[in-house]
Amino acid sequence: MIDDLRGPAVFVAVAEAGSLTAAGQRLKRSTSVVSHHLSWLGEKLGATLFFRSTRSMSLTPEGQAALGPARRMVVAV
Repeated sequence: MIDDLRGPAVFVAVAEAGSLTAAGQRLKRSTSVVSHHLSWLGEKLGATLFFRSTRSMSLTPEGQAALGPARRMVVAV
């Protein structure tokens, strides 16, 4: 159950920070842990949440649709 809460929190942090590294610093977690939670959430939702390149990340349309509900979930917790 904790992953059900951690995944959205990591997703919101990555969306706001703009990178896995910056989100990891914000959450005091390694980049690999952040990536793991982001991948887990994407698999659970059956969607790719971010377009990734070597230099940037941006939300996919599915990621944009998921961001509002994820933020509300994080705030509620």
